[in-house]
Amino acid sequence: MASGSRRGPGGGNNRRRQKAACSDIIATGLRMFGGVSSESMEQMTRVIESSDCDRKRTIEKFKSLVVESDSEEERENIGPLHDAASKGQMDTCKHLVEHLGFDVDSVAANGSGLTPLACAVSNGKVIAVRYFIAKGADLNKQDCIGFAPLHYAAKKAAVICATPEKVSEFACLMCVKLLVKADADINSVNPDTPLVIATSKGLTEVVTYLLEVGADANIPIKHDKASLEDRKAQLKSLGGKAVAGMDYAGASKFYTEAIELDPADGTLYSNRSLCQLKIGEARDALRDANECTRLRPEWPKGYYRKGAALMSLKEYKEACDAFMDGLKLDPSNMDLQDAYWEASEAMSKHSAGQSASSLD
Repeated sequence: MASGSRRGPGGGNNRRRQKAACSDIIATGLRMFGGVSSESMEQMTRVIESSDCDRKRTIEKFKSLVVESDSEEERENIGPLHDAASKGQMDTCKHLVEHLGFDVDSVAANGSGLTPLACAVSNGKVIAVRYFIAKGADLNKQDCIGFAPLHYAAKKAAVICATPEKVSEFACLMCVKLLVKADADINSVNPDTPLVIATSKGLTEVVTYLLEVGADANIPIKHDKASLEDRKAQLKSLGGKAVAGMDYAGASKFYTEAIELDPADGTLYSNRSLCQLKIGEARDALRDANECTRLRPEWPKGYYRKGAALMSLKEYKEACDAFMDGLKLDPSNMDLQDAYWEASEAMSKHSAGQSASSLD
């Protein structure tokens, strides 16, 4: 055999080390954003078994990262590639796509219809946006409410994807430019165009750029009542499914988007108050509960939400008052009765503890 065709004595070992390193990099990247859902494990196992990597080692790595949804209430079950795109974790994105064969146009597991590109755009992850465009991601694929990636680039806050932080206008503008240069539809209607969304969000530079590249400012706004009601109902349903799956952070974002469509719906504030409380944001939960009782003063559940938030804040007297306000409207409500006595007992213990401290 010719010497040029022989593999060096360390060739096989090098190959194994490369495969092991690939597994380690993927696992490390996934660990950075909270692990793998048990629901995704079966799908990921099939992908790994058909890929060119150290299958046994990779599967073991992923299994070690599985987390149960009931112990990770704040984690959104959108999928590993979508999570990585939202976080801008490029090593993880590249290995999931290039080594494990993840689809760049796959939709999120939470029913939102978001693609990895949309997740990257809505979180202002410019490098990830550039990567998914280069990989041939569908620039105009719409999610369940009709948003394409360019619509998210025209929004200043990431409302539906994995992180709640604000996105800078500069990042929005960069994402818009990348999508437009890649030939995204600048006049896509959902029912609003990216230009209308950018204008409503006060993104001056984005508006200016969209007009420069030919966005049509004369497309009528289609805010007919039926379409808005349909979208609100869809978002509310998605929020309910997320709550059922204990994905409270994700549900909160669905309710936030629904509130933008109908800020006078007290039920939406009640639902979001529950989510805020579950993710440890008691002040925000109280704010939503107060808005709920303002909009629906005759609805007992709003006062239950208010009392629950006040209990979390250890404001026991105010919690008692809130539960009592609810009981005045519905004296037979067992949830309110139990909550009132629990708050009353907590208030008594708190007062006794303060008295003992003053004696010391």
